[in-house]
Amino acid sequence: SGIHVIQVNKNGKFAKHGIQKGFIILRVNNKNIRQVSDLEDALKEVNNSANTDNALFISGIYPNGKSAYYAINLQD
Repeated sequence: SGIHVIQVNKNGKFAKHGIQKGFIILRVNNKNIRQVSDLEDALKEVNNSANTDNALFISGIYPNGKSAYYAINLQD
């Protein structure tokens, strides 16, 4: 399961926070990510939340087996 990052915009939030091409996103905000629509749903949930901590907590793995964790503030 998970979705594979095939491209990272050099000026985008993923690149700014260190996510690289090849990363496999497994979980976002404690929810399993199996397809792109799962990630889109997580983004919508954060954006529609009354919580002012508009952030994504992303966990996943790189093809070399290295696990990685990222916190991305969507208000930056």
